[in-house]
Amino acid sequence: MTHVNCYQRARRAAEAAFEELRTAAIEATDGVLYSFLLGKGLAPRSIGLYMRTIWSGDRWFTGNGWQLARATRVQIVRM
Repeated sequence: MTHVNCYQRARRAAEAAFEELRTAAIEATDGVLYSFLLGKGLAPRSIGLYMRTIWSGDRWFTGNGWQLARATRVQIVRM
């Protein structure tokens, strides 16, 4: 039983570290994405809507064990 508990603790720690890195990557990309869309002439409210939609989709895909970055158009439409 000790080995199972060690395995479970290690897995939880790895999952927590992954989530922290994922969150940091999303936060770092926010500014870049905002600047890019602003440069394309989008209004700040539209940019906010697009960004919330993208991050919501990312959370959904991650929660289902997939990656939004690797999703096909068909998968995104079905989301």
